[in-house]
This record gives sequence, structure tokens and C-alpha cells, in this order.
Amino acid sequence: MLALLAGCAGGPISLPGMGDVTAVPEGPVGIESEQRRLARYFDGTPVVFEMEGEGRMRVEVPLRYSFEPGRWAVKPPLGAVLDKLAQSQRLQSTRFVITAPADKPSGRRLAEDRAASTRDYLIAQGIAAIRFTSVAGDTGADAVEIRVSER
Repeated sequence: MLALLAGCAGGPISLPGMGDVTAVPEGPVGIESEQRRLARYFDGTPVVFEMEGEGRMRVEVPLRYSFEPGRWAVKPPLGAVLDKLAQSQRLQSTRFVITAPADKPSGRRLAEDRAASTRDYLIAQGIAAIRFTSVAGDTGADAVEIRVSER
């Protein structure tokens, strides 16, 4: 189970199995090395960080850890992933594509709201709005997917 342990306000957030990897490199870092670092950080959790060809990283967080049924507010486990992703990419020039699923009977509008909520969360963490090339609703997957690319 993906339990969230939060310290005091603004303190570290961790998920079981994440290890002691807390430092985030400063300045531009290759997306492949960041994918490996983030994959190690989230090892033992259901979160996936993988490369999808040259210069593209896919991040996948299962729906049950991302949103409550029928809601679009980011749950703390997804927030913990987005926090680390934002720390990792804040000083980069990468682009983001976000997709989010709806609950099976809820439909496209909920999926779009979830994707927008994910984008807004990353913007609040310091990722410039101009870096989002697409924010879309349901793609048939049962997870939030955030694709990060160098182009």
C-alpha cells in the first residue's frame, strides 16, 4: 500500500520504499539520468518512471493513488510524486504532456479536470505554464501519465 508519511508543514514527504535519495541536482541534468534517479527514488512503489525513446520520460501513477472517486483534487501520494518531479525539472527546459483517466462511468469532463488539476499542481511547484504542451482527458489508461520531453 502506498501510505504517505508527512513531517511538519513543508517538511519531507516520503513513501515506503523510497530510500534516502533526497538531494535534487541543481542546474541542467540529462533527462535519462533524472529518470534513473527518480526510478530509484520510487523503487518499491507502484510509481513508474521510464524512458520512451530518446529524450522522453514517462511517469505513471495509478489512479487509486492519484484522485478520490469522482474528484479531481490531487491526493497526497500523487502530490509527493509531482513534488519530486517538479524539483527535478524546475531548472530544466523540458516540456510536459499530462493525461488523466476518469472513473469508468464519470466521463471526459472529470478526466480533463484531473489533468488540469495535475498541471496546476506542477505550476504551483514552480513549473512555468508555458512548458505544458498538452493537458488531456481520458486515454483509456488507469493511471495519471505525465510525459516529460527535452523537446
